[in-house]
Amino acid sequence: MEIRQPNENTIELIGNVKTIEDYEQIKEVIDSMVNNGIKDINFKLLDSFSLTSSVIGYLIKIINLEGVRLTTYISDERLMKLLNSLNLVTLFNVREM
Repeated sequence: MEIRQPNENTIELIGNVKTIEDYEQIKEVIDSMVNNGIKDINFKLLDSFSLTSSVIGYLIKIINLEGVRLTTYISDERLMKLLNSLNLVTLFNVREM
């Protein structure tokens, strides 16, 4: 997985999110954004078809405890189905790309 931050409130993930190292990278970037006062985050999964449970749990935490307003952009139908089955489409404010 490759991670990019094209602007102060956007994080883009390229490749599949599948390892603990991926989780740690995502957490580090988002924690930095939140620590800099950013509360509206665009989370773009450019081609991932899955998310690890640790990433899902972390996103739930920052939404519920940190007050982050997340907009999640997804390009893969399999990930959309996963988030729908977990009832996270509304919480993660999921949009199709």
